[in-house]
Formats: sequence, C-alpha cells, structure tokens
Amino acid sequence: MTPLRQRMIEEMRMRNLAPGTQAIYVGCVARCPALRALARGLECRECP
Repeated sequence: MTPLRQRMIEEMRMRNLAPGTQAIYVGCVARCPALRALARGLECRECP
C-alpha cells in the first residue's frame, strides 16, 4: 500500500467514515487516472 493511500484511509478512519464509504472513495481515486498522476507528483507533507 502506498503512503498516500494509507494516509487517506487513516484520515477517513479519524473522521469516522463508514467502511463502505472508505472503500468507495479509495476505489474512485484508484480508477481516476488524473488523480493518480497528480498523486505521483505530490510530496506528502503534514498541514501546519
């Protein structure tokens, strides 16, 4: 699992999203080529 995907899942858990909602969100991001390309170019930094 990529660090970005893991962070997304952790953020959704902290916000108490239902497991089904989490699965749908992760699946949508995985299927979207534009988001995958964008994610490859981003650095994962914590917000201030």
